[in-house]
Amino acid sequence: MPKLNPIRVPIRALPPEVRVGNFQEVEQPYTLEEALAEAKRCILCPKPKCVDACPARNDIPGFIKALLDGDFARGVLILNRTNSLPGICSRVCDHFRQCEGACVIIKKGEPIAIGMLERFLADWAMSHPDATPSSRAPVAGKRVAVVGAGPAGLSCADALTSLGHDVTVFDGMPTPGGILAWGIPLFRLPQAVLNYYVGRLKQQGVAFELCTKVGEKPSIDDLFSHGYQGVFLGTGTTEPVALGVPGEDLMGVIQASEFLAKARLSRTIESPAFRSPHVGEHVAVIGAGNTALDAAQTARRLGAQDVTVVYRRSEVEVPARREEVESACQEGVSFRFLTAPVRFVGDAHQLQGMECIQMALGERDSSGRPRPVPIAGSEFLLEVDTVILALGYKPDLDGIADTLEVQRDGGGLILVNSNTMQTSRTGVWAGGDIVNGPDTVVRAVAQGRKAALAIHSYLAGA
Repeated sequence: MPKLNPIRVPIRALPPEVRVGNFQEVEQPYTLEEALAEAKRCILCPKPKCVDACPARNDIPGFIKALLDGDFARGVLILNRTNSLPGICSRVCDHFRQCEGACVIIKKGEPIAIGMLERFLADWAMSHPDATPSSRAPVAGKRVAVVGAGPAGLSCADALTSLGHDVTVFDGMPTPGGILAWGIPLFRLPQAVLNYYVGRLKQQGVAFELCTKVGEKPSIDDLFSHGYQGVFLGTGTTEPVALGVPGEDLMGVIQASEFLAKARLSRTIESPAFRSPHVGEHVAVIGAGNTALDAAQTARRLGAQDVTVVYRRSEVEVPARREEVESACQEGVSFRFLTAPVRFVGDAHQLQGMECIQMALGERDSSGRPRPVPIAGSEFLLEVDTVILALGYKPDLDGIADTLEVQRDGGGLILVNSNTMQTSRTGVWAGGDIVNGPDTVVRAVAQGRKAALAIHSYLAGA
C-alpha cells in the first residue's frame, strides 16, 4: 500500500491585488494533473464518514474512484444521483464543517479536497454537455408547482422532471436562482455556472414563471384549481433581521441582502432598475457570517478604502467559512471583535458615524456560544459613511401566510414531516430555509430532492 500523502494539492487563487478590482471567481479550478494527484490521496474508505457528513449523502468515494479511472461521465452521473447542483455546492459549501471535516485522513494530515474534486467533475460536465445529457422518464401526466426558484426549488424540480412530471417553478424575482442569483457574489459563484443548471432544467421541460410571487394571486388554492396536483414550497428566508438601535433608518445604513442583490444583479441584468449600490470610503459590516464576509469583500470591490467587520463575539465564534475569513483579510478587510453597535449618528438623515460598545463573553446562551455582555463605560465612536447589516434572515410570508393553511412554528418556519418534507396540508411539501431557518445550500438541495421523491410516491397513488 502506498504511503499516505498528508499534504493536499494546493488550491490556487487570484492574487488579492488583482481580485479586489473585479468580480472574477477567486478560487481557481484544479487542472487534470492536480485533480488526479489529489484524488490519489483518497483511501476510498469502505465505510466513508465523509458521506455521512454530507447533507446530500453524495457517494464521495464513488465519484473519486470514477475520476481516478478517467471515467468523468460516470463520476458526474454518480454526483447527479444525489445532488442536482454539484457545480454550485462545490463552490459554496462549507466543506470543512461537513464532508472534509469528517475525512479520516485528517488524523494524519490535511483532508481530501473533496469540494475541489467535485468541482472538477462538475466543470467538466459543463464543458462536455453531450457526454452528460439531461434525462427524463416517460411523461407521467402529473403537474407540480414549485414555489421558489432557489436551491431547494431547483433541486425538487430537477428530481420531479427526471421522474416524468410536469413542473412549473414560480419566483418573484426576474431571474431564477433565489439566493444563488442575488445573495452570493459573482466572485464566489459565476453567473455562467447558475445559467448552466437553469438551462439543464429548461431542457428537461421545467417551465419558469418569474416576477410572480405566489400569495394572493395566485394563491395556493389557485394553483390547485389550475390543475397542479402537488405544491412544493421553497421560498427561503429572505426577510432581513433588523438591529433595532437608534439611527437604523439613516441613509447609508443598508441591509446586506439588498446590498448584495444590487451588486450582483447590476452585473447580470441589463436594466436601470438594477444599479450597483453606492459605498463610501469607510464601511462597517455588522455580523460575521458568510453573508457578512461576502458583503465586506463586495464593498472592497466597489471602491471602499477601508472595510471593518464588527462582531460582538470573539474570533473563535466566527460562523463564516474559514476560507472566506482568510480571503477577506488578504483583501484588506479588518475585524473588530467583541464590539457591538449601540446607535448610528448622522446629520440631515445621512450616516456619519457609529457608536459602539465593547463586549465581554459570559455564560453560554441557547446557541451554545458564550453570551456577549456589554462592558459599562466602554463606548466609543467609529467613523463610517456606510454600514451593512448582516444579522440573519427570517421567513418573508407577506401575501402568502394567510393562504398557506399549513402549520408553522413561532418564528414563521413551516413544520414538516422530516422523512417526507410534507406539511400539515395535503398535497403541499416544503424544504430549505423556509423549514430550517437560514442554513446551507446543500441542505436545501437535499431536502428538495427528498420532497420530490415523496411527491412522486404521493402522485403515483393519486
